[in-house]
Amino acid sequence: MKKFSLLISTLALLSLISLSLSAVVANANVYNDQEALPKDAISLSKASMAKIVSAQLFHPHSERPDFYPQPATAVTIRFTLKGCMDELATFSYDVRSTDNNKHEIIVSAVNVHTEKSKHVRCFKAKEVDKVIYTRPFLHVEDFVLTVME
Repeated sequence: MKKFSLLISTLALLSLISLSLSAVVANANVYNDQEALPKDAISLSKASMAKIVSAQLFHPHSERPDFYPQPATAVTIRFTLKGCMDELATFSYDVRSTDNNKHEIIVSAVNVHTEKSKHVRCFKAKEVDKVIYTRPFLHVEDFVLTVME
């Protein structure tokens, strides 16, 4: 009987921890996407050229029939890199409401210059898209993008 009671207590505690972590993750505004640097990285600079290319309603899918995740707005931000073979690293963002009913997306990213970029020429600069999720039912014109300097 004691083992069963201990098992129930443990399951209840794990369930409570899981719910708490879910609430923290769901309410977190700041996001940081950290990756290892490529082996041929030669220098770093700020990825300063970015623009919002789309904002679409996103309905998350759930395998559980009794769970209905809330919709969100998927905002695609396009970064233009400085070299053809460069990569984007350490992408971070924050979303804040402004006084004029807009939502400011503040982004920061690092352009990783690679050895290959010194030798490869391209007709068009390399672009990398990052998608962030925010409040539902918003449109491109509801956002203002600020790139951290």
